[in-house]
Order: sequence, then structure tokens, then C-alpha cells
Amino acid sequence: MLPVFSRSSGLSAAPFHDTGFPVVEDTRALLRYSEAALVKSGTSTLETAIEDTPLVVAYRTSPLTAALARRFIRVAHIALPNLIADSRVVPEFLQDEVRPATVAPALLELLDEGSEARSRQFRDLAAVRTRLGQPGACGRVAAMAGELLEGVNA
Repeated sequence: MLPVFSRSSGLSAAPFHDTGFPVVEDTRALLRYSEAALVKSGTSTLETAIEDTPLVVAYRTSPLTAALARRFIRVAHIALPNLIADSRVVPEFLQDEVRPATVAPALLELLDEGSEARSRQFRDLAAVRTRLGQPGACGRVAAMAGELLEGVNA
């Protein structure tokens, strides 16, 4: 098992040079062949769920941005699969929780093919995909998010 980084084509490759690990730009293909993934919060969590790849979500932002988000955004989860399921389908680690000592055990558990956490996540991700319906789910989720935002600003 070898870690592989995925980067957006808009990002510089320079920060990845010294990692010693392969770097790819085709995230969807990488996810299709991955045993598990550590994913930043955002639409990539939904892409990972659609590819049926077990995942752990980690996200850190500036303390000011985090404080503002806590004040204005009231949701129980930040990962799209969790929001769609309205339950904790995938582990989420935010801000100071994003440390090797907290994230690694959750990821290692998903890499264990015999673990209950991995089996449960496969079942729960299948339920998320069922809720999303036919292909084009990303567009439908974006439309739902837009409607939610319009409701907040009304």
C-alpha cells in the first residue's frame, strides 16, 4: 500500500516534490483504485462517496474563519456525505482535531478490510448514493446548496 497525493491542476506541484510519494491530477481515477482516502472538506467528499472509497475528512482553516463559520453556519456535520445522510457516515476532524494522533487511527481502521468501521462505511456510502439518485448528483447537490443559501439570505 502506497500513499498517493492528488492535486488540482491549478495548484503548484512544488509543495509535493519532497514528499517522496506519487502525485496525480486525476482524482476520480485515483479514488476508484484507492483502499481509503483522507479528504479535505468540500465537494471532494461527495466525489469520494460516489466512487465508493472509504474516507476520513480533515479540515483546518484560520481561527478567524473557523469562529465566523461556527457563528453563522449551524449544521451538525460539514462533510457532504454526512449532510446528505443527516448522520455521521464518515469521520470528521476539524481545526485542532486535525493531528496525526487523531486522524491516523480512523484512517487505519478503514484500511483494515475486516473492520466493522469499513463495512459500516461501505453500507452508509451506498445509502448516500441511493439518496443522490441517478448520475448528475453533483449538479443536483450544487442546486440544493444554492437553494439553501438563497433561503439564508432571504
